[in-house]
Amino acid sequence: MTKSEADFLNDLIAICEDARKFYVGAAAQTEHTCIKETLEEMASVRKSIVENLKFRIIAIGGVVGQNRSFAGMQPQMFGSLKTKLTNRDKMLVAELEEAEDKTLEEFYHILGNKQPAATMALLQKHTKMLREAHIYMQTLKVQLEIVA
Repeated sequence: MTKSEADFLNDLIAICEDARKFYVGAAAQTEHTCIKETLEEMASVRKSIVENLKFRIIAIGGVVGQNRSFAGMQPQMFGSLKTKLTNRDKMLVAELEEAEDKTLEEFYHILGNKQPAATMALLQKHTKMLREAHIYMQTLKVQLEIVA
């Protein structure tokens, strides 16, 4: 069975929503202001992406939340990070940077599939946002390694 445009978008929504929830929880648990602000910003970026993708699904006549066949894989990645919140922030940031990298890979994968122009434009916009977030996490990771 071939995935529809709404199916692909729902997969991305599931990935971003799982990440958003994780970032909110992690921000509440860290003691470092800089990392807390970074995690809150990452949650905000994901919230914006989720909202935009939901609007796109509705605009194309799809149903938000259906056919989330991929969604079961990504929550495991963010869920496993919950157990590491008690470790040093350096480890947390390194894991988050890796998770951002994997999320970008999923967006790139879906961009590689033929989608209508409006959907492609939306995905390209959000891929750019995620790429910037990933670069920021990479930079923060390097900075923490230097001061550690």
